[in-house]
This record gives sequence, C-alpha cells and structure tokens, in this order.
Amino acid sequence: MNRKWMTAVCVVMAVAMIAPAAAQAPAFPSKPVRFILAHPPGSGLDAATRALAQEMSKDWGQPVVVENRPGASGMIGAEACARAGPDGHAFCVVDRGQLSFVPNFYKKIPFDPAKDLEPIGNMFDLVSAFVLHPSVPANSVKELMALARAKPGSLNFGSVGDGTPPHLIIEWIKKNQKLDMVHVPYKGAAPMVQSVIAGEIQFGYISAGTVIGPIRAGRLKVIAVSGDKRSPVFPGVPTLSETAGLAGVDDRIWFGLVGPAGIPRTVVAAIYGELVRIIDNNSFREQRLVSQGWEPALIPPQEFGRFLAADREVAGKIVRALGIKLE
Repeated sequence: MNRKWMTAVCVVMAVAMIAPAAAQAPAFPSKPVRFILAHPPGSGLDAATRALAQEMSKDWGQPVVVENRPGASGMIGAEACARAGPDGHAFCVVDRGQLSFVPNFYKKIPFDPAKDLEPIGNMFDLVSAFVLHPSVPANSVKELMALARAKPGSLNFGSVGDGTPPHLIIEWIKKNQKLDMVHVPYKGAAPMVQSVIAGEIQFGYISAGTVIGPIRAGRLKVIAVSGDKRSPVFPGVPTLSETAGLAGVDDRIWFGLVGPAGIPRTVVAAIYGELVRIIDNNSFREQRLVSQGWEPALIPPQEFGRFLAADREVAGKIVRALGIKLE
C-alpha cells in the first residue's frame, strides 16, 4: 500500500509541475500567419501556395495570408522570412534557386541560409516542360540539339531569370552537348511563355502547370519533362534523362518551407504536420498539385535540413563547372 501511495503522490506532483508550463505555452497559431512567397502573383506556385494557405486557415482558425515578395533571385523573400521573428507566425516557401544556387552565385547575400533560416520541410518538386514554338522543326530534344548544331547561335531560349534552375539546366545541356544557343532572361513565367507563343524566342523550360493551356490549344508543343519518371500531366512525353546523351541531368527543382531561425520545435512540428495532413489528402493532392504539374515530395524537418546543406554543395559544383558568375 505504501508503494502505491508513494506512486500516486509522485504522479500528482508531476502533473502539478507540468500544468503551469502547459498553461503558459501559447496555442499556435495565436494570431494571423504570414506566408511569404518570393514569386509574383498569378504564377502556378502562387496558386499552389494560396491553396495550402486556405487549407491551413480552415484548420487553424486563423487567417493565413500569402505575401508576395518577388525579386533579386528570391533574395528579397528569403531575407524577409529571415527577419520576420521566431514566433512561428511567419514562414516562407523556398526553392532550389534561392537556397542552393544563389549562395554559390553571389559573394555576399543578405541572409545566411544555414544560420538565419529554420528548415520546416520539403513540399513538392516542380515538373518542368521543354516547350517550343510550333514552327520549330524539332519534335524531340535530340532533334532540337541537331538543329542547334546545324545552325549555331540561331536558337534563342528563355528562362525566368539568370541563374535560375531552368536556366542552369539548359546551360548544362549546352555545355554537355557543345551547343551554341542564346539565353534570354525574363522577369517571370508569363512574359517568357508569351514570347515563345509569339515566336520571339524558339523555346523555353518552364513549369508544366504554366503551359498546360497553351499546349492543349496547340500554341506550344512539349518535347520533354523533368524528373525521373514521366508526368501524369503529359504521360506520352519523355523525360530529359531519356534523351540520348542527357542521362543523369540534374533537373530537380524542389520547393519547401522554412521559417526564421529560432522557431520553437513544437511550432515547426505543427507546421510540418499541417503540410502532411494537407498534401496526403487525395483530393487536394490530385486536384491542386499533381494535375497542375507538381510532384509531392515531403521531407521532414531534420532530414530537410541535411538535404539543404548537401544540395548547396551540389549546386556549388554545378556553378563552378558551368563557369557562370552573377553580380
């Protein structure tokens, strides 16, 4: 009896000690949440982010507001996130360009990706499409490369900016295949796609979700997609790695969530838990992501942190191999 009595006393004392701490811990979220996005409104990523924010708001009972902060290769958005304060009520979407390539392109950037940002988790990978103006006499990447060899300097290709992953992937192909093609950078997906449709440039490499409409309308043709498997959006279109001479091309473009350094682990876990809940929902997954050219690719916080560090090293090797410098 004495032992049982002592055990009961210990349990009561433990509860008494824990209860005040639990009572002092604020519920999350306790106020509106900012979802910072370093991309302009109207993009495919903007639509996916707003869909996520809407689902989070429903579950949390707090507004989740998307704040578009585009510009400077994603540095404006990443810096805003890093300076937002570590209470967990501001976090941001980041991508491979911002956190892997930018730190290797510039000698000085306004944030330290390893120290100023807290990994929350990877969300999805982008399915990109290699699109051409219908008048270009090529129906595969192999034929396009043959055309570039036959007419050096005659093919112009667009990207959403210097040093962005789509730009670097085509630069890798140019170097690997010894091709002479001219890069034309744009300030967003929409103007670049319009230039291909108008025939001002011959081709581009862009998010599949952005070009589904023009492809189905016959205003563009698609000859390849990114990834290690064919996309359900364009099931009959081969991947870049299926093209002769391009096996092993590093064409992954990932998108994840981070917050300011110092966010409590409980908050990181809560946000990542929301990602899992939403993305694992079959309806959301298929209608909001897969059908729009996104490949769900969840990675939890600690593993995502290790992934980010490793990918920065990989990006550094790519940048040095291509010899591209940005100011």
